[in-house]
Amino acid sequence: MKVGINSYAFRWAISYGMMDIHRFLSKCEELDVDVVQICDNLPFADLDEETCQAIRERYSGRFVLKTGYKGLEKGDIERALCVSHKLGASSMRLVIDGLGHKASVDEVVEVIKGLLPLLAKLDMRLSIENHFEHTPEEIRRILEKLESRYITVCYDCFNSIALNIDTEHSFSTLLPYIEDVHVKDVQICRFNTGFLFRGCRMGEGILDVEDIVRRTLALHGEAAFILEGWIDELSSQERTLKQEEEINKDAIRYLKELDHE
Repeated sequence: MKVGINSYAFRWAISYGMMDIHRFLSKCEELDVDVVQICDNLPFADLDEETCQAIRERYSGRFVLKTGYKGLEKGDIERALCVSHKLGASSMRLVIDGLGHKASVDEVVEVIKGLLPLLAKLDMRLSIENHFEHTPEEIRRILEKLESRYITVCYDCFNSIALNIDTEHSFSTLLPYIEDVHVKDVQICRFNTGFLFRGCRMGEGILDVEDIVRRTLALHGEAAFILEGWIDELSSQERTLKQEEEINKDAIRYLKELDHE
């Protein structure tokens, strides 16, 4: 079991300007994780070649590096892939929604098909994340139409709830294609006349992480389980940063202990 973390686990430290890419990587080294995913909240695609080389040399062999990008413009994705390769990344997560309109399955396939020669040249994988606009069935159709070993799924345990699709359904639908799993835990509580989903400490919410891990590894022995936070901002930066730090440390410890059971 490969335990990892991505830059959205430190969304508040990064958004407050308290953590740049170097501090993030240093923190990942301190947490002693197997996999690190640098996502688009740290604009890695803008890094120059010298910085990429320094990061690659500094962290090569310490953990597997991956990246995460958002967009559907072929040229922008190609640029992000090339920078990812210079960083030493083995794959890049891609979010294909939030672009002003929902791209159709065929539109997504057309763009990604044009990326296959570059992916083969770089020997990198592009991992599509289930997000807020496309159903698991639509993402699966994209993978089936492309039929490429370079295209995989970065499965998020809770994103599909935005489409009123539960974790079990989305997981079962996408399981054959999963490369990475974004793990987080949430609680559901009454809020006024409705319900509120909110992030919580790993193991204190509704996610059956043991089942997700077991079933994923049974099919994909090299899959990574990457911590990503959904923790709300508190009344002050100090309290928020303290909570974020504690919850991330606890979650990594929880996942590592799970690996030894």
